[in-house]
Amino acid sequence: MNRKQIICSSSTGTLSRIKARGWCIHAVCIAGSGSMTYRKRRVGFEANDLLIIPYPELIEGLTFAADIEIEFMAAPVRYINSLLPANNYGISGRVSLWQNPVVKVTPAGAAVMVADIRAIAARLATDAARPFRRQTIDALVTVMVYDLFAFHQLSNGGDTAHESEALIVQRFVADLDSGLPRTQRSVAVYASRVNVTAKYLSAAVKRATGLTASQMIGQRVLPMIVDSLSNTHLTASQIAADMNFASVSYFSRYVRKHLGESPSRFRMRLRCGGSQGFGQHNGTN
Repeated sequence: MNRKQIICSSSTGTLSRIKARGWCIHAVCIAGSGSMTYRKRRVGFEANDLLIIPYPELIEGLTFAADIEIEFMAAPVRYINSLLPANNYGISGRVSLWQNPVVKVTPAGAAVMVADIRAIAARLATDAARPFRRQTIDALVTVMVYDLFAFHQLSNGGDTAHESEALIVQRFVADLDSGLPRTQRSVAVYASRVNVTAKYLSAAVKRATGLTASQMIGQRVLPMIVDSLSNTHLTASQIAADMNFASVSYFSRYVRKHLGESPSRFRMRLRCGGSQGFGQHNGTN
């Protein structure tokens, strides 16, 4: 991770220009107020409010009062996630942040966040050759994220609805990570494993991640298919049976839909030295 990609600033203009997908904004309003349209809904914020925005590309009409004072840190989500040990609160928190990115804290809590952001900014400003500079910055960002986790959890006040939904999403992600998509691609299968309907699971996953359950399953399945097709010792029939497709023809239709070409055409490209990149993947099942 290039730490030049981390942005720490008190400039509202800089904050307004951050629109990149895959980034996350962490801000604290010190004084004044502002508002924005987030997911087509107008949201206001004021002094001692935190803003945690994992989808800045969804922000529209961001405005600030003349007396606004704000501090923020923005960085790619994948960098932030890389610093955290196994911890599902990031997924849990996104369930409610998808609905409302504003977290209300006490003045003391806001002061903690300001101190966290300024500490990161101070280290970013040090000589790049300084020993352990990278590790120090990573540690400070980790502290800030865990402070945010704590404030967010406290602000929810033990909201059991959010906790229950977040747990369902966590279990769904765990099933995906376990390798289950190799043989199970139906949202209904995953929903039954957490005792909810497919519609409920799809809605919960969408709120938590911005992706549909089918898209997340597809993201796991396609690399498996590409890897199997790259093995020339396996026939299409063997791959279809191994991955629990009902028939070779259904497997071929699935590959054509998601990779944009038939299994045989894909393999032909590989033999001719073509790219192994995906074709027209839309992530649905």
